[in-house]
Amino acid sequence: MLRNKYLKQIEGEDTTFHSVILAGVHDIKNIKMKIRNKKESEYNSPWNIAIDFDIDMSFSANEISTMLTDYEKDYHTGMDIGFIAENLRLYTSGYPYLVSKLCYIMDEKLDKNFSEDGLKQAIQIILLENNTLFDDLVKNLNQYQDLCKLLEQLILDGLEINYNHHVHNLGIMYGFLGMSLDHKLKVHNKIFEILLYDYFISKRELEQGPALSYKYEANFIDDFNHLDMELILLKFQELLKAEYREVDEKFVEREGRLLFLAFLKPIINGKGFYFVEPETRKSNRMDIIVTFNQKLYVIELKIWRGKKYALEGRKQLCNYLDIHNANKGYLIFFNFNKNKTYNHCHLNINDKEIFEITV
Repeated sequence: MLRNKYLKQIEGEDTTFHSVILAGVHDIKNIKMKIRNKKESEYNSPWNIAIDFDIDMSFSANEISTMLTDYEKDYHTGMDIGFIAENLRLYTSGYPYLVSKLCYIMDEKLDKNFSEDGLKQAIQIILLENNTLFDDLVKNLNQYQDLCKLLEQLILDGLEINYNHHVHNLGIMYGFLGMSLDHKLKVHNKIFEILLYDYFISKRELEQGPALSYKYEANFIDDFNHLDMELILLKFQELLKAEYREVDEKFVEREGRLLFLAFLKPIINGKGFYFVEPETRKSNRMDIIVTFNQKLYVIELKIWRGKKYALEGRKQLCNYLDIHNANKGYLIFFNFNKNKTYNHCHLNINDKEIFEITV
């Protein structure tokens, strides 16, 4: 419409802008439009309107802080502006819609609760609601199987893939993908990652049935409304022993992580959320952070490679607990030895408590 108005004003038939710039998801070169001849439809020439749009639209922590400062001048919530800005950036990577939506939820739905707990509640709310952004992302996953497979390789298999705009342009165009500091492909932000994990879990449940087929969810919450994470791990161990002991190593190595998340999801659904640390997703390790009722749980999933590597894994978990100011962590070893035992134990290492199971 704007293009037609521009052409008509050249012919003296209309008045409009001097020029029109369109910035959208799809490259304008790929949109068929009728320009002059109504009987012909052709691709628009890149020479006159299609120009690379290289502006980074994501918000930095400083830009988010500036917006929060303006808000705080009007509403005086007492928020820690720097902390909230950094955490909004952490979870969204500055994706404008997600930043604005989370702020809207904390303002309108959580009674101006701009705190760490308020932000986590806002993330829970946005992940459960229907919105056009998430609907479009899921629609594109269903439509483009190659893109879906690429995302599976990134977040389930932990593959390191070199960033290439020309090869991965579809995922970049739709906002799924970005580039890490070392020029590797990555999922754009943590909220999209959670959305993708939930999508792959739902696909798996449709194909194979739910991992948590019994109604024990309430039993996993103690009298203080906290997760009984030890019981969750023991029940997961029971599930794998009963249902997956005969499957091959390759299946469990790939599916074990997703099975655990599929097991965990209905327990925390609506009251908590989880995310996977990207740097721990490679090969034989994955760290999962769960927040539930203002409490944080650190769980490491690791493939058993012998006692030496087990000791290293426990030390890694202790270091990770230090980063999150936590005193207790949980460790799941996937052991593919035929003579393995499904055991569990409590350990104290470097003043940290570790509950460990082997599956």
